This record gives sequence, C-alpha cells and structure tokens, in this order.
Amino acid sequence: ERFVIASDFLKAEKMLTANAEEVAMIEGKVNTHNEAVITCRSEISDKEENISALSSKLSGEFESAHIEAKVTEGKISKELVQTTSAWQNSKTVVSNAAADVDAAKLLVLETKDAVNNKKEEIAKESERIRHAKEKAVNAENELAQLQEEYQNMCAGISSAEGDEGRTLPDQISKAHNDANNADARAKQAKMKINHLNNTIKSVEKDMKKEESSSEKLSLKKTKAQSNVDEVQSKMSALEFSDSEFNALENEKIELQNLLSSFQEKAETLTAQLEGRLAFKYSDPVRGFDRSKVKGLLARLVNVKNPEHSTALEVVAGGKLYQVVVDEATTGKALLNNGKLRRRVTIIPLDKIN
Repeated sequence: ERFVIASDFLKAEKMLTANAEEVAMIEGKVNTHNEAVITCRSEISDKEENISALSSKLSGEFESAHIEAKVTEGKISKELVQTTSAWQNSKTVVSNAAADVDAAKLLVLETKDAVNNKKEEIAKESERIRHAKEKAVNAENELAQLQEEYQNMCAGISSAEGDEGRTLPDQISKAHNDANNADARAKQAKMKINHLNNTIKSVEKDMKKEESSSEKLSLKKTKAQSNVDEVQSKMSALEFSDSEFNALENEKIELQNLLSSFQEKAETLTAQLEGRLAFKYSDPVRGFDRSKVKGLLARLVNVKNPEHSTALEVVAGGKLYQVVVDEATTGKALLNNGKLRRRVTIIPLDKIN
C-alpha cells in the first residue's frame, strides 16, 4: 500500500508540475495578449486623437474659408449692386432723354408735314377761288351781253348777222325767242353767280380756319423745337460717355463672373460642411420618438462671436461631432438597430454629471 500511495503521489506530483508549467505558459500568453491589447488600445487612442486633430483642423480650414468666401461674396455683391444701380440710373436717364429727343423730333416732323399739307391746301383753295372769280367775271360779262341783246331786241334792233332777209314778224318772233332764251340764260347766270359767291365765302372761311390752324401748328413747332433744345442741353449736362458706359458694362460682367465663382465655392464648402454635420439614422423600433435624439453637438452650440468659432473647433476637436441623446438606452438602441452610416460617439444626458 505504501508503494501504491507513493506511486500515486509521484503521479500526482508530476501532474501538478505539468499543470503548473501549463498554467505558467498560459499566464505568459495571457500577459502577452494583455500587452498587445494595451498597445492596440494606445494606438487606437493615438489614432483617434490624430483623427480628431485632423478633423478639427480640416473643419477649421473649411469654416474659415467659408467665412472668407461669404465676406468676399458680400463685398462683391454690394459693389455689384452699387455699380448696377449707378449703371441703371445712367441708362434710365439716357433712355428717357433719348425718348424725349425722339418724341420731339417726331413732333417737329409731324408739324412740318402738317404745315406743308396746310400750305398745299391753301394753295389749292386759292386756285379754286381764282377759278371761281374768273367764272364769276365771265358770267357777269355774259349777263351784260345778254341784257344788251335783250334791250336791242325790245327796241327792234337786231344785233345778229343774217337777219336782213327776214320779215319783221319773223324778226319779232325770233327776237321774242331770243329774249326768252336770254332771260333763261340770265337767270342761270345769276344762279351761277350766287353759287360762286357762296363758294367764295365758304372758301374764304376755310382759308381763315386754315390760317389759324397754321398759326397753331407753328406754335407747336416752336414749342417742340424748344423741347428739343432743352433735352439736348440736359444730355450735354449729363456728360454721358460711351467709353465709360462700356467700361462699366465690362466691369459689371467681370463682377458677375467673380460673384458666380465665389458662390460656387461657398456652395461647395457649405455642402462639405453639411456632409460633416449630417447625422442620419433609422428608427430602432417602431414608433420611436425622434425628439430623444438631440443631434450633433456642433448643431447644439451657438457661438456669440463668430471670431471665436475657429478656437472652439481647435479646443473641442472631434467632440463637436458627437451625438447627444436623452439617455443611455436610446444610445444603445441607435447603436444596435439605428443603421448608422458612420462611426459616432454618443453622449447620453443622463450619464453626464
């Protein structure tokens, strides 16, 4: 029995030694792994610090460039507005003056045409009056001749040729017929004279009206000419220069192009900044209350003085992009079922002392 006990003791001792060596080996491996874990954690911490520093630096550069672009854009916009307003005022004044000149010239041309038309009408009416007077004179002569023939006929005197072979009754009958004809022609001549006299009176009235209208047109022409002179004096007082106008136009185009480039740059920086400040997630559970997620810390901070924004970004670093929630359970739900698109650090408000 002693030998069996000794044998069992030796076996147990050997097993204990082997187990001690195995435990020591395992402890060595554990220590090695612990050292590796510590090294990895330190490297991860260093990397996170580097990432935060680079992120804050990049964000500061974007923000400063964005602010500078906004300031430059504002200055250029003000200059463009001032230049455009001055150009528009000059253009309006010039266009108004040109329109006044054109209207005055058109009025002068219309007045000249009207005066020429009235002169032609007066000349035509004068010609009609002359013809009417000639007809009246001819009618009066014819009337006198007919009256003389009628008186001769009444006295038994024949003034016509070829009556020597006629008998007295024939001559009396012929004289009576001639008297009737002469009387009819005399009445016609009187009616014609009356008509011509009436025509002459109406033509004289028309001539007086045309003369008064011609005087009015002359006054309008004089007034229009004075308006043209006044507008031309105003245009000369404006000291308008085509070269200066073209220079302002070119400067306006250059400022618009520069403003467009700054707007594009500002939009690019804004898009980049919005991309960094975007936090998108899906509801971890049905009916999730999104008011529990407060959002990125950068969106929850208001800087009173914009000049201190860069300093805040440098000091805070990557912490500005951490997500604030109401409690730890909300943060766990987002991490597990929120389908986050990038790695984020969540700050629950119930864990902040």
